[in-house]
Amino acid sequence: MVRVIIFIFILLTSIQTAWSQNCSSREASLIIENDSTLTLGDGTDRYYSSGFIALFRCHTDINNKDSQSNLAYRTLHWFEHNPNIIKTSKGLSFGQKIYTSSDLTLTPNEIDTNRDRPYAGWTYASFFYEAETLQDRYLRHEFSLGCVGPCSQTENMQTEWHELFGFVRPEGWDLQIKNQLTLQYFLEYKTNRYEVYPHISLHPRYKLSLGTVFNDISFGGEFIVGDHSNEDLDTPNHKYNKWDWHSAQL
Repeated sequence: MVRVIIFIFILLTSIQTAWSQNCSSREASLIIENDSTLTLGDGTDRYYSSGFIALFRCHTDINNKDSQSNLAYRTLHWFEHNPNIIKTSKGLSFGQKIYTSSDLTLTPNEIDTNRDRPYAGWTYASFFYEAETLQDRYLRHEFSLGCVGPCSQTENMQTEWHELFGFVRPEGWDLQIKNQLTLQYFLEYKTNRYEVYPHISLHPRYKLSLGTVFNDISFGGEFIVGDHSNEDLDTPNHKYNKWDWHSAQL
């Protein structure tokens, strides 16, 4: 399974390189989440067990025609007059999420299917568009295609991972949900940042999810401590103090 992940990572890197010829800069990142290692969790590995996202982003010069055809760029111009967009990007991502019942040691016959979460895995690939304004507003469109069920290969991923590190073997995968194609759309919008105290600001965030996996509307935000802001960076002769701290997103 690890070899499959490496192959997909190399494949997506090649696709991203060919797709993003007009990039002013490129970015690659790997995000790993695991319930059993969360500092604030109890290490039970229950419900949302683990997941990862391999992400490849292409930053485009704002004066480039490719930047001005960016879907997020066009959306902000449709909603606002002269939104002062200073950053645009597009990219690809590949991710996987694993969901389990409350107790990994329970067999399918021991799991209460009326009250407990069934085993499930979701593997998907996405492409996305982003734009950010001088006033720190941010917009992101993401379109995802994937599958849930045995086709996601999450059973093999979790079982091999637990065997490798000597963790308890998950026993309930025979009860996982059936194969299903997934189509999902995500919209994220962050408004202007609001200063609530000197060097402390709030950045509200709105998210919309529509598709075959889940439908959801949520509101949250970030508390930011520091001097980082797009307007400050754009001010001539501004002395930028390179320190900030972001709280966990709500």
